[in-house]
Amino acid sequence: MSDFLTASSFDTLELRRDALGHEAFARSVLHFLAGMPPGSLLALQGSRGRGKTDALARVMQLTQATPTPAFWVNPWEHTGSSLVAPVEHLVHAMAARARTMGLDEAVLQPILDRLLHPGRLEAPGAVAPSFRKLAEMLLAPEQQGRTLIVLIDDLDRCTPDRRTTVLKTLRFLLAAGAPVSVVATAFPWEDWVNHRAPFDLRLTLGPVDSETLRALIRVQMERTVSLHELALQDRTLREALPAGWTQLEVVAHGALAVPSLRNPRLVKRIFTTIALLAAARRLPPLEQAGELRLMIQYLAIAERWPALRRLLVGQGMSQGLDHVAGHSWPGLEDEPGLQELFADLATRLSSAKVVFPRIEEVLVRAGF
Repeated sequence: MSDFLTASSFDTLELRRDALGHEAFARSVLHFLAGMPPGSLLALQGSRGRGKTDALARVMQLTQATPTPAFWVNPWEHTGSSLVAPVEHLVHAMAARARTMGLDEAVLQPILDRLLHPGRLEAPGAVAPSFRKLAEMLLAPEQQGRTLIVLIDDLDRCTPDRRTTVLKTLRFLLAAGAPVSVVATAFPWEDWVNHRAPFDLRLTLGPVDSETLRALIRVQMERTVSLHELALQDRTLREALPAGWTQLEVVAHGALAVPSLRNPRLVKRIFTTIALLAAARRLPPLEQAGELRLMIQYLAIAERWPALRRLLVGQGMSQGLDHVAGHSWPGLEDEPGLQELFADLATRLSSAKVVFPRIEEVLVRAGF
């Protein structure tokens, strides 16, 4: 896997229908950048799975229609490499663009030699003027005054030493006035304070509200179900559902109403599992009212809290659910959202003891 995604390889990233309003958010990000001085660092914050990559990708998409497309960096993929490797790849990508523009190699190469000489980026202040020259070369005369944009995805998934090094290196490189601004996915607010991360502005993707959750589910219901050996191509999930599951869209909205479950990534994974089971004709039959809600909630548990799934299976589903009813789940006491979910489950505990083992058996047989 490439550590650096160029504008061309970015085209392979799939942007689904915008059910989260991220395109409008992306335009706001560009608006903020336009009003901030070069060298600004913006943090894009949001809970895990909230859609930070999708929002960042839409910023990238908007810049592709301009003379200066953004650069895309994913430092999380640099396992085993030096801490400044993501910045080195950024320099290489900027150089590649300079060459496609036909810029003078005799001018470009000495700049690269200074920037990429072993150890130079570990003391970035000394080579900041060279970084500025490289960035200025990428702006045509009529583009002077514009700012190049660097988008850093998954920075919040990196180890503290890597994310701190990447940000500090960029901050030093930008200190000489390079016409470059950076937007990076950021770690949580408390870490931001503790590490004194050098962001000039924090933008936050807020929680998913009820109507947005409804829109997310609707998008998933219209997804194409495809399993080649069963010839189910070109059918939507809505069309592929068996009898008893046709109320999935309505029931899922209620089952996932707990704030901690209103998560775009979680919703997508739950519906991916349902789509695969539907395509393989393995969705279990529903025997009583309320079973569909319980099945959705168990799928949510399996994705959101795998440790709880292991606890339920390991203790025996009935005994495990009794622990849940007593609000006793070792090691998971502080998990956000569990109290609300268990309060809902407590009202239908006897049904859960029947339904949970059935859906667990289906998941195990299907390899989940």
